[in-house]
Amino acid sequence: LISAAQDLSLEEGGGSLCVLGRSPFSKEKLSNQELRQVVRRQTIRGLTAWCNLLVAAGMAAVGLAINSSATVVASMLISPLMSPIIQLSFAMIDSVLRSEGGFMTNAFRDFFVATLGCVCVGLLLCPAFVWAEVDRSWSWPTEEMESRTHVYRTLMPGTVISVISGIGVA
Repeated sequence: LISAAQDLSLEEGGGSLCVLGRSPFSKEKLSNQELRQVVRRQTIRGLTAWCNLLVAAGMAAVGLAINSSATVVASMLISPLMSPIIQLSFAMIDSVLRSEGGFMTNAFRDFFVATLGCVCVGLLLCPAFVWAEVDRSWSWPTEEMESRTHVYRTLMPGTVISVISGIGVA
């Protein structure tokens, strides 16, 4: 996307992403060492990241409960879960990051703990939805719930697409 924006000669605007103090519209590329530094900084540790993660998990739960794919997609936009996924992808591709003691283990642990946090949000909200009779008024399981639980139709292809995307990012 950044190269496409550069090719279009777009001007730098307010709120644009800067990496290591560089504009995304800069022609200057990051060195491998600088890129590794950016990947190392990706983290879901800290209050802000966990607040974003828990809000995103809550939004996803509401989206599934009320059959709203727009809400589920919106939750993905604010979720910081991509940080450990990017770290794992780069660690698989880059021998320097892979050889760093504990880097891959920490990234996997962060991913596992964050995923577990999302599952816990779902487990806490589900009884609240049942108490509020959301299950009856939206006829659970909703289409959103069903469409995300078919192993061969959605989960397996989604997993393959995710792995390929992660490798592409790396």
